[in-house]
Amino acid sequence: MEKFDLNFLASIFPNHTDYENKEIYTIFRDSREKVQQGLFIPIVGERFDSHEFISQAIENGAVAILSSRTELTQIPEGFPVFMWTIRLKRFKH
Repeated sequence: MEKFDLNFLASIFPNHTDYENKEIYTIFRDSREKVQQGLFIPIVGERFDSHEFISQAIENGAVAILSSRTELTQIPEGFPVFMWTIRLKRFKH
């Protein structure tokens, strides 16, 4: 994967907390995975919610979070969080 930085991420996801620019080497969604300079993307499954494991992801190398939620717990003060939203339109059959 080609490296990118938080400034690039901010250009795509303008809704974010303050941050100091850092390079991202890895994108990951499993908080148990040990990474270097990772962007953690928590997902919600049928039996789990990765948002509950954000602190573990940070311990394992996340330097930023990309989340669909605006209110998160377990985030250290000053930790970069980028928020995204998906707007789905209802389709008529």
